[in-house]
Amino acid sequence: MKKILIIGGSAYDYIATSENKIEMKVSNSGQLFISHGGVSRNVAYNLSHLGNKISIITALGKDVQGDFLRDYYKHWKINLIEVPTKFPTSSYVAINDNDHDMAVAVFDNRAEKDIDPVYLSKKKNIIKKFDYIFLDGNLRGNAIKYICDNFHDKKIFVDPITPHFVPKFVPHLKHIYLMKCNLFEARAIVNSKTLDEEALVKAILKKGLKNIVVSRASKDIYYGYNGKDIGIHKVHSPKKFVNTTGCGDALMSGIIDYLSLGKSLKDAVAFGTKLARLTLMSQFANSKEIKKYAHK
Repeated sequence: MKKILIIGGSAYDYIATSENKIEMKVSNSGQLFISHGGVSRNVAYNLSHLGNKISIITALGKDVQGDFLRDYYKHWKINLIEVPTKFPTSSYVAINDNDHDMAVAVFDNRAEKDIDPVYLSKKKNIIKKFDYIFLDGNLRGNAIKYICDNFHDKKIFVDPITPHFVPKFVPHLKHIYLMKCNLFEARAIVNSKTLDEEALVKAILKKGLKNIVVSRASKDIYYGYNGKDIGIHKVHSPKKFVNTTGCGDALMSGIIDYLSLGKSLKDAVAFGTKLARLTLMSQFANSKEIKKYAHK
């Protein structure tokens, strides 16, 4: 059982799927599902269900959603290190087209402002106890800098979440053990709008990142490792799926889990892809079926 520290956002997800092709600027009939969410919360859930001992540093508001998440972490035996905040608990709204793929999303992550260097420095002795740390892009740049500057002896995994958040990580690439991103986030790292996955992996490794995984929905996954080598994982996506929210987090979870067990990045990407496929078939951002892969 590995001890893994997650630092980032917990949220409430509101996932709406249109019954027909989305029409802009009008009301669209469909179904709405509400669940626990947030990238770091999703990763914490998955890793916990795989049999890891998880702690999470996250901000929760003084509201009903925050209370639900507190109870949630207690129920799943995830150690909550709560950051006080005056902001509401983070929330995420995704609108899926009638093909169940996300058309647009909006998130409110103001609460993560309070996960700052002042707070993190008070938890320095706790953070030191972990060999594996995950950071998500909801964190502010000063928090990312603090962790990378002070704990670069740890294996730091990151997910920028969106191209807009990539610049916060670029100055610290040499201290990041692995970054998982999509095609558009990868292009933002090297400031290119045209490079394909293989060229991107090569260019990013030259910038000093040790390991990189670039995914593109149902397309093949490209990855780089040891600062120089490149691999490709063939993806066979189901023709029908329920929801794409949380699939990237499942991929990330599988990668962290396998690498923490000493597996190769090749095997870690393959395992993460299995978890992502399970999540594709869930109405929510996680799949309960992941527990069938828990460590024996």
